[in-house]
Amino acid sequence: MDNSKTLYDLTSALNELQSRDDLDPEMIADTIDSLKDSIAVKLDNIANWMDSLQKDVDWDSEKIKVLQQDRKQKQNKINSLSAYVSNVLINNDIKKLHTPNHRIGFGRLSHKVIVDEKYLPVDYMVKNVTFKPDKAKIKKDINAGKDIKGAHIEASRKLEIL
Repeated sequence: MDNSKTLYDLTSALNELQSRDDLDPEMIADTIDSLKDSIAVKLDNIANWMDSLQKDVDWDSEKIKVLQQDRKQKQNKINSLSAYVSNVLINNDIKKLHTPNHRIGFGRLSHKVIVDEKYLPVDYMVKNVTFKPDKAKIKKDINAGKDIKGAHIEASRKLEIL
């Protein structure tokens, strides 16, 4: 049997043979068996390919997990080093530092609302599925001079390394 035939060709030939009454029954049976063998070989090869692809998918999934863990570990290290560099700059009263490779310093000062939700009045909570602080309102009212129990503003800067 010709191995270069597609599954579609083999299935069509099989269907045609099964519908013919003018051929010798023994010859038809041998040809049908041969076509079925060819189809089985091709389907088995496709199944092997699918197994190989599934192994690749499983390996890729495992590799993604490892890469995500590695990424998280590296990000934690960056955060730790950033905090360290920030502390060194602050403790040594250094505003900006120029090195051959980087300009190190703090960006624009921004103010971040720090909230202790258990002490915040309901007026400063936003109804969602649960209550959460309305930090925009809290910040606006604190900046306007209002004292809000359970919230205060802290200055913070993001370290910039260019």
